[in-house]
Formats: sequence, structure tokens, C-alpha cells
Amino acid sequence: MTVQEVETRKAQLETLRDTALDAAKTLIPATAEFDEAYGRYLSAKASLAGIPAELAKALMAQNSEAIKVAGIQLADGITEMIAGLNIAALLGTPVVALRYYRIPSKDAEGKESISQGVVFNPTTQAKAAGIKSKGESKGAGHTQIVGPDGTKQSLTKFVMAHMSKPAGLGEKAWYPHTEVDSNPKFDVFCVAHNLVGYAYQLPGKVEEPAS
Repeated sequence: MTVQEVETRKAQLETLRDTALDAAKTLIPATAEFDEAYGRYLSAKASLAGIPAELAKALMAQNSEAIKVAGIQLADGITEMIAGLNIAALLGTPVVALRYYRIPSKDAEGKESISQGVVFNPTTQAKAAGIKSKGESKGAGHTQIVGPDGTKQSLTKFVMAHMSKPAGLGEKAWYPHTEVDSNPKFDVFCVAHNLVGYAYQLPGKVEEPAS
């Protein structure tokens, strides 16, 4: 559906919802007429709840070509900047991918700050789904950090191996895993602590074997 069609449908549903509710208010509850009118009201209300998603989908379709062109233009600009800054020579390998991040955060005193930057050739890994073997670790279904030598750590152990509890927290509880519980935050952490060669391994869907 187009954006205009979704907006038209929204207006029709709003009218149907209001008309059905007004009709139900004039009828005696627990009668067939009341149930029919109130049913139309509930149906229209439920359909209206899905309008935002339909509108977002229609907007995406409407803007898809412009988004595609913008992406090509951005890629061309990035390619020129990478060449101009001689990034491949600094890395010792061609730049085949990058991730831009911009993460707002607050310190223990509530002061806001923004961490932003670019990670070249990010090494995020998606773990393949499969049947969990009997002897497999319970952590197999959790995100893990893979070190340069292939060893794996939980988010908590990884963070605690490279930083201590922030002094500003005082007696407040600290949950280390929250420092790296998303890809962008993991990138920021690695940059801040000069860590190289670590990968963020996301878990796949793990099914328990039938007994």
C-alpha cells in the first residue's frame, strides 16, 4: 500500500471505530445488537494499532529509491576519504567494511556525553544455529567475546579482565556486561582500552534435543 492509501484507511477505521462506539453506547449490554456494535469497535481499534507499522513500511517503499541513491553517494564519499587518509596502508589490509557508531551515555553523576567513531573491518560473528549437544556449555546461547587466540569469554569476564569498577559509582551496583552489551558499545570499549583482534560473537537459535 502507498502512504496515501494507508492514511485513507486510517481515516476510515477511525470513523468506523467512533461510529461503532457511539452506537454501542445507545444499546443495552449483553444483547446481540450491542455485541455486534461493540465487536465492530474492537475490530477497528485493533486494526488501527497496526497502522504505524503499515505506514512505516509504506514510507520505506516510497523512499527506497532515494535511500539507494543516498547510499551510493555516501559510499563514494567514504571511498574517497579512505583513499585520501591512506587507511588501507595504516591497517595493512584493504578496507572492505566499516561500522559507524554514535552512542549517548551518562556517567555516575548524570553528565551526558557522546562516544562516536568508526571501526574498520569489524569482525562480528554470527554463531550458526544447531542442536545443543549434551556436553555443550550453558553459555553457548549467550553472546561471547572471542579473543585473538580463539578463546571465548562471557561479556562480564571480558569487561572485568580489562577494567575495574568505575570509581564514580561508589557503593552503587555495577553490571560489567552492560559496558559491551551491543556491537557499538563493544567497539567503543575496544577503542578505549586499545584492544585489537577481539570479535563479538552473537548466538544463534539453539534448540534443546527432544528427550
